[in-house]
Amino acid sequence: MRVAKMARPAREVYAKTFAVCLALYLANRLVECHLPARIQEPDFRWAIAFILVQGCAVTWLSAWLLALRAYARAIRNIRGHIRPPIRDRLLALALEGESWMSNVPQRGLARRALEESIADALMALKGSGRDRIARFAVEHGFETEWSKSFCSRSQTERKKAATLLAGISAMATKDVLINALHDEYPAIRAIAYRALLLVGDPAGIDTVFMALPGESFLIRALLVNDLKRRATYLLSHTIPLFLATASHVEAACCFEMLIAWKTGLPSLDIHPWTTPESDHCLWPFILALLPYVQTDAAIEDFVLSALNSRDAATRSAAADAAGHLKLEQSIPLLSAALADGKEVAVHAANALGQIGASGQRRLEQIITASNRTAALFAMEALERATVRLA
Repeated sequence: MRVAKMARPAREVYAKTFAVCLALYLANRLVECHLPARIQEPDFRWAIAFILVQGCAVTWLSAWLLALRAYARAIRNIRGHIRPPIRDRLLALALEGESWMSNVPQRGLARRALEESIADALMALKGSGRDRIARFAVEHGFETEWSKSFCSRSQTERKKAATLLAGISAMATKDVLINALHDEYPAIRAIAYRALLLVGDPAGIDTVFMALPGESFLIRALLVNDLKRRATYLLSHTIPLFLATASHVEAACCFEMLIAWKTGLPSLDIHPWTTPESDHCLWPFILALLPYVQTDAAIEDFVLSALNSRDAATRSAAADAAGHLKLEQSIPLLSAALADGKEVAVHAANALGQIGASGQRRLEQIITASNRTAALFAMEALERATVRLA
């Protein structure tokens, strides 16, 4: 469904282009029919009609652009005189105990200048000052105006409205932001996701997390830090419920986000995904999570089992985990992995360097052995380990 929505802008462009071409063709035909009858050559009549139509179109478009530019310049000059006092009054309103000292503009340029000042203040202020500005916007009808703007067909208008509503989300209703989660444009959905996470309402957090596996990697990456701020709630409520019914792709997206947090996850139980019967495609993600979760002997057995996997990505992740856990039992498997492809060999050599003295001794033995390719990887890893210890 989302793919079909993404194709809609292209259809609109094609439709508008076709309409312009059809209008120009009909205009050429109309002008050609009214040319003097003495011009008998059809091609010559068509060329004259084409020149006349194009000349009129260019002239009209140039005049319209000049008028539009002059109008915009006049509006900017007027706003330049109106906006400073409105901005100062609004910033004073952000201070506790202050109030708006005059009538609030209800329409016209003053209203637009106030809207722009509110938008700037919501971006610049934090805490109670931001809340006071948000409350002022809700009380004086800006929430209603922005909600109506979000119903526009224009992507630009909807994005602006979503951004402004996100700024007052702590004081406003969440209905429009919930609807924005289904917008066809990813940028608008990302604004809504971030706003709902900022509010911190449990239902909103659940809604956002459940929707993210269906989003692109870019949107998930943009929201990593926002999700991390809600880690306590997510780990205790949302994530266990989500993983209980998640598909392979959804679980992979979930683990990917947890890895990106780079923070301790003591309450996360990964044992269901470490058994031989579990989905081996998820093993690289589980292995990458090991530095952040509680481990035991069963986890160590899982790492050793993963080092015997046929999948290069799994063996590489297992080598990293073995190095982090300093598993001396893994030294024989890591040493053998240096004879594999470059991807696995680099990770295995670095893991040996992390294990400690026994791992570094094994690297020295590999350097003096006959396998020159493995010796190069071992030499680089030993040098890195030596520098780290220095």
